[in-house]
Amino acid sequence: MAEDTDRDDAGAPEAPETGPENGPEKGGEVDWKREARKWERRAKENGDAAARVTGRAEAAEGALAEREAEIAALRAAAERREWAEAAAEQTGVPARVLARVEADGAEDMLAVARELASARGAVLPVVDGDGVHPEAVRPPEDGNAWLRRIAGYH
Repeated sequence: MAEDTDRDDAGAPEAPETGPENGPEKGGEVDWKREARKWERRAKENGDAAARVTGRAEAAEGALAEREAEIAALRAAAERREWAEAAAEQTGVPARVLARVEADGAEDMLAVARELASARGAVLPVVDGDGVHPEAVRPPEDGNAWLRRIAGYH
């Protein structure tokens, strides 16, 4: 940013505003054109500096918003893990399974875990072919859809 000094572009001190140095035709009055150019130049320098600062501030605000979103996502994931672990302790359903369940809160997660625990033995795998070969066992559709189906959520 430009310093607030009375120097021209070449770095030499500017002529005083009034006095005989301005020339006899000026009569010691202020050279208004020179003053206007000086202040116009300072305004442009300050405008350029302000634009740079504004650009940096906007970039910093964008980065801050991204970091805040990351923090919020990490906090939500940690909260979901806590819900899953608490429900796993109460029902015996593995926390890694419950972590994949969509739930709106700890109570919702616990309700799904209880339904999964009660339906644990009721689900039989679908067997392709002759039903004798274990490699013919077809995996369930999608993990989340399978869990929703056995828990009674459609």
